Amino acid sequence: MQNKEFEIEQQYLNNVENAISEQICEINKFVEVQNKKIDQDKENFRDLRSTEFDAQERDQMFEDIENRVNDINTKLAYANSINRIKNNPYFGRVDLVENGSNKVLKNYVGFRNIQNEKQQYLVLDWRAPIASMFYDYDKGPYSYKTSSGVIKGEIINKRQYRIRNAKLEYYFDSDIKVDDELLQEALSGNAGTKMQNIVATIQKEQNKVIRCDENKNIVVLGVAGSGKTSIALHRVAYILYKMRGKISHNEILILSPNNVFSSYISSVLPDLGEENVIETTFDNIISEELNSEYKIESKMEQIERIMNNESEVADFEEKVSYDFFENMLNYLYQFVNINFKPKDITLGNVVIKDSYIKYRFFKSYSNQKPSVRIRYILNDIVEDNFKNVGNLLPDIEEFLNAKLYRMFKQNNIYNIYSEFLKSINKKFIFANHKIKNEDAQSLLLIKDFLYGTNVRSNFKHLIIDEMQDYSATALYMINNLFNCPKTILGDIAQSVDSEISKQTFAELNKLIGNDYEFVKLTKSYRSAYEITKLANTIIKRKNVEFVNKNESIPSLLKCEDIEHLEKSLTTKIEEFEKNGCKTIAVLTKSFKKAKEVYNLLKQANVDVTLVNDDCTEYNSKVMVLSIYQSKGLEFDGVIVYNTNAKNFKNKIDKQLLYIGVTRALKQVCLVYTVKPTKFVLKYFNEN
Repeated sequence: MQNKEFEIEQQYLNNVENAISEQICEINKFVEVQNKKIDQDKENFRDLRSTEFDAQERDQMFEDIENRVNDINTKLAYANSINRIKNNPYFGRVDLVENGSNKVLKNYVGFRNIQNEKQQYLVLDWRAPIASMFYDYDKGPYSYKTSSGVIKGEIINKRQYRIRNAKLEYYFDSDIKVDDELLQEALSGNAGTKMQNIVATIQKEQNKVIRCDENKNIVVLGVAGSGKTSIALHRVAYILYKMRGKISHNEILILSPNNVFSSYISSVLPDLGEENVIETTFDNIISEELNSEYKIESKMEQIERIMNNESEVADFEEKVSYDFFENMLNYLYQFVNINFKPKDITLGNVVIKDSYIKYRFFKSYSNQKPSVRIRYILNDIVEDNFKNVGNLLPDIEEFLNAKLYRMFKQNNIYNIYSEFLKSINKKFIFANHKIKNEDAQSLLLIKDFLYGTNVRSNFKHLIIDEMQDYSATALYMINNLFNCPKTILGDIAQSVDSEISKQTFAELNKLIGNDYEFVKLTKSYRSAYEITKLANTIIKRKNVEFVNKNESIPSLLKCEDIEHLEKSLTTKIEEFEKNGCKTIAVLTKSFKKAKEVYNLLKQANVDVTLVNDDCTEYNSKVMVLSIYQSKGLEFDGVIVYNTNAKNFKNKIDKQLLYIGVTRALKQVCLVYTVKPTKFVLKYFNEN
């Protein structure tokens, strides 16, 4: 009976693959025909150039060619997307009976909708409403929402498949639980240089986030390894599917931590049949907005600075805090009352009295920030005095704008910031001839307050990953710059200063508004059990659920001196490779040290890549990078360089060590000289 059922399933797979092949063949024929028509149109156009024909005929010809090209590109994109899944078109099946019916509906769930020549669905896109049954329900009663109402019924069976290279290897019937065979197989695989999609193993709590109302703000706090970034990307794919025709891939933006992270996630959306969305960093946005004559420190440079100079830590912590943001905003409103001195404006025979300006600035529009007040006052002046000036209007508006801003006794954002810092007994000081990153964020706030900023209204959804790395000022400004729904994800434990991040999160409603849904993810899928246990011991983290993945026990390797430690790296790398690690990271506390370790490994003939801010690809088996640069990435094996008591001693070091350990899937080794850091002693004393 089992063999017969297997044969039936294999035949169904063959039918799906044949349907895909036929669609691709039809598309290729369509493209061939359309290309011939385009060539004919171009030839006709060349012939007509020597004769007289009107502009309407010409425009119609151009439009016909453009439409055909667009049709070809659309068809080819679809063909490419289904060709990617041809050898593995689906991964599950959910059998259900709707209330009021006796018919069992067998719904195969896969990466894309696949139909046969009769337009019958052979495979349902995982994002379709009915496909959510596969993720959200065990056998028994179910319900789901559609555009026509709520559908209810009973799930009879759920089946999972392992398909590789167009062959059905096996299947089994089960409920979706974290110890399911396919999930275990996926979790026990190796990390690659690109993030993989998780569509076949999405868990119920992850599915809730992915399918959350696309018009809502959602904030997700998840432990390391809970799949936050994967969830965000699958949510993008879901939004693009659900809002097809209303939102496109270039209207969604991801704020990424760095270029390496952008490269790492670059294959997920194409694997899900969607084009990659736009990505940038907040550092880039700051540079665009300030357009400063001074260089601005990057986020990575900021972290390196505070790690290498303890005297900088207290100042950094204060400037990224919610209290600092609130104090600065209060100062700016006080500054307005003191510094704005209305004066008469004379333009030709028109005189705008100071009382006219004063009333509007301090009464009519007093609940707005100055940039808005000035714009409103300028509009009022034009409406009352210059409605019929024709082409002169832009020049008049420019003149009025300049006059209004000269009414501020101080209108230079750098000077204003210096005065604010002076009021709290601080100085505006550059770091290595660059504006400090935290100061640049404050300058952006002042610019927005006084002059306004470029609201990115072309984006319809924003993904903010690694939320814990953003200061209160940064989150406030991001909310101002992007007036669209947001998906915000982070883990306070992965902040360089968890106490500051906790405070910021507690005040989040004042930074982004009250209208958001909050989801907490407490289950880690990434690391082996003992690695997760070590990581949680480092920061004394509790209430984290584990997936039972048994790999090697973390090791603590003592070296006699630095020379011995450096030799031990190559030995440990070879050991990891023999144990099946396909990707190995050597993580250092600073980028400066990463460069030193990289040079040593190169001299030892190790195939190694140094990951820096400009790195967009890494293809070697071994990577060397600073711990902070590794955020969001994962590796089979991780070696943390020189975790001695001197190198990892304060609260920032503790957070970095936690981040480093949680990058590992299978194996972790902490190498050190003299004496190990106190943060790992409890774990290793007990193991």
